[in-house]
Amino acid sequence: MLNKEISIDLNKDGNPETVMYEKGTSIDPTIVLHINKGKDNGISKEYNVRGTFGITEDEFYKIEFCDIDKTDNYIEIVVNSGYLASTTGKSGNYFHVLRYDGKDLISLNFENEKDGFYEFDFQNVKGDGKLPVYAKYRLVIDWYGTCMYDLKEDTLFYDDSKFLIGSIIETESLDNDFAVKKDVSAYKDRDTSSEKVSIKQGQTIYVVALYDKEWMEVTTEDGTVAYFHVLNERNIESDGTEMVVAEYIDINPGTIYF
Repeated sequence: MLNKEISIDLNKDGNPETVMYEKGTSIDPTIVLHINKGKDNGISKEYNVRGTFGITEDEFYKIEFCDIDKTDNYIEIVVNSGYLASTTGKSGNYFHVLRYDGKDLISLNFENEKDGFYEFDFQNVKGDGKLPVYAKYRLVIDWYGTCMYDLKEDTLFYDDSKFLIGSIIETESLDNDFAVKKDVSAYKDRDTSSEKVSIKQGQTIYVVALYDKEWMEVTTEDGTVAYFHVLNERNIESDGTEMVVAEYIDINPGTIYF
């Protein structure tokens, strides 16, 4: 909480640091973060923040701690983790993941970062070097689900090879089950030369994951796993023919990007 001292060993050297944060005095909302305030090795830095409308001051001005990789020498500090945020400049850089190296506060870098609004899921950090991210992903329509950032030294790298649908914040996720409106063929594997899977009109399919902005993984009512080859934001391919996905699968056409 604001103006409360917290004792935590940020660099895992056996000597806990004293952490405290307070509201900044700038016109724009900021947090001033103090490490070992009043001591010879003390440091203070100010960070821009932004919060969701209607939340309390303690939720707006907040920090959290997490150990992304239990094998390294750092406990990460997360500034303003309550905001559905973007680390890209498109929405404002109001989200900070920091380390204290014994002398300075260092911001982790983001590479191949995901565009748009998303939220880091620090409660599900398991210390395996991965940071779960709840995000919006556009493939045929806008999907909500989980992708992973991998921590490598001081950089968080996003690999978009697999995106799990609706696996964290179900209340904000789109329904991922859809009726098939016409007979359609998918693939047994993520390979257009693989065996075909026939899906009949009237069946329900469940969208499980998206891969490489090119493949949509689904399961059928009998548990069969199949993959649709996605050509663009409107069309998928079936039996070598490009087709408009909304004509075959009961996805609201109003949410499709042309």
